[in-house]
Formats: sequence, structure tokens, C-alpha cells
Amino acid sequence: MMQMMSLKKIGAALLVLFLFSVSVNHFFTRVAADNFNEVTVTYSKSPLSGLIVNKAERFAVHFGKGYGTFTAVGMLPNGTPVFLGFYGGTGMFRMNFKALLKYSKIWNDYMVRMGIDPESVNPGILFLGTVKKDDHLYSTAFSVPIRVDKILKGYSTKVEATPSMVKLSDSYLKPLKKQVSNETVSVNSIWDDYPPSLQDSTITYLLNLVPARLDENCYTSGVCLYWAPDYRILSYGLNASIPVVITHIWGQVDDRDAGYVSMFMATKSSSGVSISFSALGVQNDGGSVTPISGGPMFTLKDQGEWIDHVIQFHGRDLPNGEDSYVISGIVGHYVVMRFRLYGEGTDDTGQKVILPYDDRAFFTIVVPVFEKTPEGTRIRTWDGIFSGSDGSKLVGEVKDITHTFEEYRDYNFVGQFHVDMWQLKSESHYTPLLSLGVSVDDLGAIPVAGFSIGMSSKDASLLKMDVGYNPWNSNQKFEVTTYKLNDMFVYNKESYIIPVMYVDIYELPKYVSLPSPPHPVYPPVYPLDTS
Repeated sequence: MMQMMSLKKIGAALLVLFLFSVSVNHFFTRVAADNFNEVTVTYSKSPLSGLIVNKAERFAVHFGKGYGTFTAVGMLPNGTPVFLGFYGGTGMFRMNFKALLKYSKIWNDYMVRMGIDPESVNPGILFLGTVKKDDHLYSTAFSVPIRVDKILKGYSTKVEATPSMVKLSDSYLKPLKKQVSNETVSVNSIWDDYPPSLQDSTITYLLNLVPARLDENCYTSGVCLYWAPDYRILSYGLNASIPVVITHIWGQVDDRDAGYVSMFMATKSSSGVSISFSALGVQNDGGSVTPISGGPMFTLKDQGEWIDHVIQFHGRDLPNGEDSYVISGIVGHYVVMRFRLYGEGTDDTGQKVILPYDDRAFFTIVVPVFEKTPEGTRIRTWDGIFSGSDGSKLVGEVKDITHTFEEYRDYNFVGQFHVDMWQLKSESHYTPLLSLGVSVDDLGAIPVAGFSIGMSSKDASLLKMDVGYNPWNSNQKFEVTTYKLNDMFVYNKESYIIPVMYVDIYELPKYVSLPSPPHPVYPPVYPLDTS
């Protein structure tokens, strides 16, 4: 009897302890969330997370209906792209957590060295996938910016993605017949064309961690379809001078004319304003081309100024008698990667078949380079004045990419004027991206891949690009043209045009006798509102 009472007491004590633990776990769970339009990322941690949540299940990605296969790619602070694995699942999948920890630690160590609060900078992971649902096949792409400090502290991460889908041919779902190889597709050789200085042990370590093929569940329908890196990095730039604002000036330029190009970029925690570098890409099925935005691949947030840069110039600074380019931009690393759609399965004889299709996707990933300044850590900037006949590689690239633009708006000004990106934004239907293409020679039918800078708020005071000009003669007449990219980019289930900050300024050879409009010569400074 006494023994029975003791067992009941022990059972009651264990029940109380269990209920207390559940209560503590419930009421002391810490939750944080980020919303990036197509993607929501939620982080949670409680005192019992380490016991209840398996490490392998700590990074779950939910993408909606259907069975999906996904290829994950990241970008290290030194500009090295890294393959982070093949994944698959019905409605969701779980990413390899050891690889995610390594990726997060590399970024966290870099930010600590640069004096950056890891909460302020979120590097991303690009997921390129195929989804089978409702007896059809779709291609999709989305990026997930991550809080590396949360991941290193053991937070569980839930990603909820509602990305745009591009329908693929239903013929890809038919049984495979052509035998191409007896081996699975290897991803190791995609790094062969990258600079030897970046082929270090980090890549080898990550490649050894991540799943290099999809699990058997992918073959239940007979054919496993997935995107694989296509063995080549088409183009890359390390510490590259990336133009953000390009001003082309020509016509009757007076030595006493004055002008400026300014860039200001800041984030503000109180209003939730963040600024993102987005992965832009294109998908080519061998015929038609679909431009795609993969969403934010690198995000700046919380309180901080990241760029405050102005280049002022006079007519005498411009090349005499030639058209001129005044360019301002950021220093960053970029890479253009090509992916190819593959089908894998068995044929009628039971032999394994790997079939590469004509569908290819190209994505450009950009990360900025930071530097320490007396004002704090900033994005490194650059500027320059070039002649149209300059033989430099940069001017050549600028001329190469201008054929991908088309005229967007024409303005006629008399006297001083300024044009900024928000004039473009207010007159168009577009995702808030400021974009410029990176020229790639080997894309064939797709001459340009692009990168972009976007933001998640309409607050114009925190991201501003300006071009202004003040002629010596107040009656000088100008024809000014702004441009946009030719293509419509699919993002957030809609198609958008993307204006670029490319401004063509033509000074007409004759003066006109009209009053000058009351535009300011230089833009006001846009300090952060700390109230």
C-alpha cells in the first residue's frame, strides 16, 4: 500500500514537473519574424528547444502545395558562391543544419570583424526549384535572408514562401527514354572556373556536408526533375565597381556649368524600413525568355546610414568636346550563375536515365563590400568621370548594357533641374527596385543578367539617388531622358518594369528666353529622424 502511495506521489510530481516545464516553455518562448513580401521568416526559441527540437529540423522551408525539388545557393562575404544542397519534399523541406551553421558562422565572423551588428545585415540563400502540383510542373525561385546570429544561438527557423510560379511543359512529366549517363549529376566542377584564390577548404567542407542528390521520394512519380548548377560561373566581379547612377552628358557644355550625382541609403528600425539587394534572373526554355526576380538576397535593416555620397563637378571637369559619363556606384562582389533543368529516373528497361533539358536559368547575386569609416561601417562607394571615347573596361560595359534599356520618360528643362529615382517610381507600376544590368557575353539569347537594390518601404527619405545640373546660363535648354530595363520581371505573382538610374542630358546648342523653373541646385540632406 505504501509502495502504491509512493508511486502515485512520484507520478503526481512528474506530472506537475511536466506541466510546469510546458508552461515555462510556452510563456518564455522568444519569437522574432521578418516579412519580405514573398517570404516570411520566423525564429523561435524556448528553454526546452534543445531537447524538443531535433537539430536536423531547425530550418524548415514551407512553399505551399505539391512536391518540390530545390537547389540552394549562397554567397560568402568574399564573393564566393557556395552550393548548399539539393532538397525535396511535399509542401516543405528541411535544410541541412550543419551546413547552415557553417554558412552563418562565416558571415557572423565577418560582421564582427567589420564592427557590424549581425542583426543589421541579413545575408540570403537562393532556392531555385520545380514544383509538381495539380498534374502540372512549375519552376520557381525565391531568396531567404537569414539572421545568422539567431541561427548560431539555436533558434528554430520557419520559412513560409509564396513565390511566383512559371509553368513548364507537361511533357517533362512523361517517362524518360533517352539514356545519357549512368552517374548522378555532380556539382563539384561548377567551381572550376572560379578564381583559384577562392577555391579554399570552406567550399570543400560545405560540399561534404550538404546533400549532393535528392532522396528517393523524388522518384515516386517515375521522374525526378530538378535544377542543377550548369558547371560554369559565367561572370564574376570581386571588389567590382558596380554602377548605380549613370549620367550621360553631351551637347553644348560650358566650363562654368555645375552638376552633382548623389546617393543616400539608410535604414530605420522604428519604421521597419529595410533595403535589399535582390537576385534578378531569367529563365529560358530554349525559345521564350521569362525575366524573374528571386527576391531579396541581401538585406540591410535596423538603425543605420549605409551610403552618403555626393560627387560634384563642373563643365571644365568634363572631357572637352566629347560626350561624358559621370558615374557613381558601390563596390561589391557579383557572380552570374547558370542552372539547367534535369530529369532523372529509369527507362522501360529499368536502367537509370539522366536527361538534361533545354531549360536554363541565369541568376546574378550581389553582395556589397563594407569599410570602416569615422562615421561607422559603410558600404564602400566610388565615382568617376569618363569620356565617351574612353577605352576603359567600365565604359565599355556601360555602353554594352545600354542596349538593354529603352526610353522611359522625356523631360524638357530650362535652366537648373534635378531628376531622382522617386520621380520614376511615382510614374510607374514597378516593384521598388533600382536596377542595373551586368553584361555577360556568353548568354547567347539572353544578353544581360541584372542585379538590383530594392526596399520594403515607400519612405523616399531613406533611399535616394539624385542627378542635378545647373548651367551657367539660366536660359539654357535641356532635353533629359530617363530609362528602364526592356523586360518585365515576375515578382510577387505580378510583372513589373524596373526603372534604372540612367539619365541622358543633352544641352541644346541654342539658348531660349524662358524663365528658369524654381528647382534647387543641390538636393537637401536626408538625415535619419531619431525622434
